[in-house]
Amino acid sequence: FSASKISFISGDNAANVGISQFPGVFGTLSYELIEEDPFEQGTYLFVIEQNQLAKTLYFDGTVNNSEFLATTENIYAAAQVVVAKVEGGYTLATGNQYIEVYENASKKVRPRLVDEPTAFWTFDEDLGVFTFVLTESSNASNDGVYYLGTYNNFNTFSASKISFISGDNAANVGVSQFPGQLIAVPAVTDADKVAAEKEALAFTAAITESGEFDLAANGTFFDDVAIAWALDAAYDFAAIADGKLTVTLPDEATEITLTATITAGEESDTKEFVIAVSAAPSGETPVAVTLNTLTFPDDNHENNKVSSYSLEWTAIKDNQSWTITNFNNNNWNNSWTQIRCGSKNAASVASISTTFAATVTEITLTFDSADASKVNAFRLEINGVEAQTKTIAGGAITFVIADPAPNQTYTIVIDCAQGSSNGFVRLSQIEVQGYTA
Repeated sequence: FSASKISFISGDNAANVGISQFPGVFGTLSYELIEEDPFEQGTYLFVIEQNQLAKTLYFDGTVNNSEFLATTENIYAAAQVVVAKVEGGYTLATGNQYIEVYENASKKVRPRLVDEPTAFWTFDEDLGVFTFVLTESSNASNDGVYYLGTYNNFNTFSASKISFISGDNAANVGVSQFPGQLIAVPAVTDADKVAAEKEALAFTAAITESGEFDLAANGTFFDDVAIAWALDAAYDFAAIADGKLTVTLPDEATEITLTATITAGEESDTKEFVIAVSAAPSGETPVAVTLNTLTFPDDNHENNKVSSYSLEWTAIKDNQSWTITNFNNNNWNNSWTQIRCGSKNAASVASISTTFAATVTEITLTFDSADASKVNAFRLEINGVEAQTKTIAGGAITFVIADPAPNQTYTIVIDCAQGSSNGFVRLSQIEVQGYTA
């Protein structure tokens, strides 16, 4: 742009406009302001980097008995979470349900899964987390803005106020506070599928009664993974047909080897299971039953209330008595449905003991959560003698009795180191299987 006298574009020079003279003019500009979504809609995995446990934990799509979102360390067992834009924010859905935060009957703030959304999440770009607002709570102090994650040495998703990860507490992120993050669903190769299904595939280590045993035809995580089964030899007491292993107990105890061939596309691998097969008992054929299922609060809950990690008390379920040592039941307050061991004050050895006249074949313990880093030993003792040891973890853990016999005393022992918090092992159920004759 230069400055010229108007004589250059007027009078006899008017014909020069557009040829050698080009006056500047004003025009109008139209535009539309487009607001970008702070978080892209799509399908994700909900994950926690739990640095205190040195574990990556994935939401598995369920809520445990304590009303926390349960987790798994297996990425292939993780639930997919769908983020969808709605008016005001987003919904987070898994399967046919929606993840939300609410105040329960005990006035505790917990995550939950609901069939229809009742509110929305917003994405806090500064904190990098989805947040959920609670208002008009029965306990006014529960009102506020929440995110999902975990803290200290816990391994489940809980709801916490964002004040724990913002302002002066921002430095706690990754140290004692571990916000949940949504990550892209990873691409999976056929080799990945085979490896994952091989690791997850399991079969009983002992067969103590005649019967049929289901054999998985497809993978647990991937429907397009096929599993074929074969025995190491031809047996007159064991055979595979119609997706089942059929066993009739032989006259003498023996071992068989069951081989699974796991295939996805062109990828394949095998896994062997060596199975101890018991001899057929003399006389009447045993009847397999659930001998007892101990849940909490138990039938003796009015008489066994304790609020300590260093006392002995008695639980009773369906007339079966259990001696419980160094487990806390919090006087059964706050809707506790589990017992807890492990103290921040001192090391302790927790135990649960009972005697069965019947023959026990399996004992399965279900843990809502368990910090293995704080447990020195986890074992089963039979008549005071160590029978088996296992690594403790959240979920169901089964002790298979190698030599089942009647009139035995069974003791579960959890040797705990001193912890940074109380109750770092939480037990919700013990189920005992066996036969009565």
